[in-house]
Amino acid sequence: MRMITFIKQYLIHYTIMNSFIILELLLSLYTTDSSKLKLCNFDIPIIKTNKSCHIERIKNAGKRHQFLLFNSNDINIKFHLYCPICQNEQLDTFEWQYIPHYKRYQIFIKGNKTLYENDLMLNNHYLETIEDNSENNLCIHKKNFQLIGYHNINANQYMGTYVCRNLLDSMHPSNFIWYHLYRIHSYKQNSKVLFQINRTFNQSIQTIKSLQKQINITELYHNTTELMDYSYLNILNITFKLNEENDIEKESGKIKIKQYQRCYIKISLYESEYKQTINSPSNNNHYHHHNNNNNNDDDDNNYERIEINKILRLSFEYFIKLYKLKLNGSYELAINKAKYLGFQLYITNNYILLPCEYEFIQHLFIPIINKFSLYSRYIELNYEYQFKQMNLTKLIHLNKLKYEMLNQTKTFIIQSTHHHNKNKDDYHHIPIHNIYLNEYHQSLILKCDNSNKTKKQLNCTNKMNPNAYWILSSSSSSPPPPSSKNNINYIVNIEKSSSPYMTNDCELKFDILHRNHNGIYYCYMKNSTFNMTTQQDKPIIVYHLYIQRVNDHWPLQNNIIIGIIILIIWSFILIMIWILLHDCINYVNQIGLNYHS
Repeated sequence: MRMITFIKQYLIHYTIMNSFIILELLLSLYTTDSSKLKLCNFDIPIIKTNKSCHIERIKNAGKRHQFLLFNSNDINIKFHLYCPICQNEQLDTFEWQYIPHYKRYQIFIKGNKTLYENDLMLNNHYLETIEDNSENNLCIHKKNFQLIGYHNINANQYMGTYVCRNLLDSMHPSNFIWYHLYRIHSYKQNSKVLFQINRTFNQSIQTIKSLQKQINITELYHNTTELMDYSYLNILNITFKLNEENDIEKESGKIKIKQYQRCYIKISLYESEYKQTINSPSNNNHYHHHNNNNNNDDDDNNYERIEINKILRLSFEYFIKLYKLKLNGSYELAINKAKYLGFQLYITNNYILLPCEYEFIQHLFIPIINKFSLYSRYIELNYEYQFKQMNLTKLIHLNKLKYEMLNQTKTFIIQSTHHHNKNKDDYHHIPIHNIYLNEYHQSLILKCDNSNKTKKQLNCTNKMNPNAYWILSSSSSSPPPPSSKNNINYIVNIEKSSSPYMTNDCELKFDILHRNHNGIYYCYMKNSTFNMTTQQDKPIIVYHLYIQRVNDHWPLQNNIIIGIIILIIWSFILIMIWILLHDCINYVNQIGLNYHS
């Protein structure tokens, strides 16, 4: 009997252990290691060069910094960071880490020794591991360990400084190649009012310029010390420039104008000249000083000023190179790029002006208390003019006409389909297709096809640079321009596990429809010229998608099949276990009978 009891206990223990093992194996099919970034399920072209990988890597390690700049409106971004791995190096010894942009750290320190002809070090204490989640759309290329953010990367979460670190060798060159992804914020968010002016006129004013002529604004600027050049903490040279565009608000006889003087940082283009400037005895008298810090040693202060000037100059190296090229169109290209990033370009043979709203500044050798205190200034002009009161009956009639026109326009937008574009500026002649489907509908394809506009077959095989792109808008009033960010999400999904995603033929495919897919989908064509990418300002086709709620529905076919397979496997395992248990018990009983006989 003891033997039978022992065998039963062993079989029970064996069954329980195997059940846990099988359960873990089943769970491993549907879960992944959350501490590591997923591998990209697409391929990218590998650029071959004659340059030696080791020589190029050491050169970049000496330079330290690589920059990617973004506009303040860039909520969702895409990027592609190269991990400096050479041949015969093991990929598993490297790891991508970053310092988030929203952490107000001074991330650089002066090293005790020079490495790769540079003594500037990154404070590794602030580095964080990039963890994978279902929303970040980050992946690692399996061949060269490149970090690719391919779709709708949350800029507020993933802006910052990146490094592909070698975990075994702290002196490895890759540990000293840093990628800085930062935005230039809007000067309107952190601006300071100089003064307000209120004026009333007895007659209607025809133009804004005629309003501004009523007041001598230039004289007001000369009478304030707020716009004088000064040195911030004896580190940054600050100046102000009049912004070309004004904020204008109009409402029933009232006009508000905000005229901005934008804050800029003056950066020398040549390090040797800058060193001479800061060592010059007259330097301290050249600028009006604010918040001088006398506790720092002069040598350390000069080192920090030189490094800050060097880093900021490198961050705007793209504009400096275009300016120095002196080729036809190169300077215009730099101006247009600056406008896209949200600032006006000022550059000479000796210096360049950087906007104070450049968020990377907060990570340099600059003490920050609560908030960075470099502000743009503005004058607020409030005008009010008298006008004749309109007859109430006439006003009601005009409002009625306006309401009817808006309803007609809305009906026209929803119901119109297959109209030809007779007028370039008329958005209503774009083909609009209304699609009504139930929730959980499977396999819907929206084609980016309009024979009047697409004269050639679209190709989106190259996922990093497709011929067309899709935009989702929650507004039905008019098609959004590509530069608009209001109520718009860019859709350039590459992974087929994400829905919707773009196919190789530039079609937008939905595997399964959900309620959050409601909206208007615009397909744009894309053209590439020189180094800039420009898009058409009008879509070629529009789909209005209506997804209706379904209260009761069967599980999806794939889920049913997977569930049945798991049940069959588990049932088979249990049957085998009980068969073995039954045979063992019979065998033991037979041995007992033979023994007694």
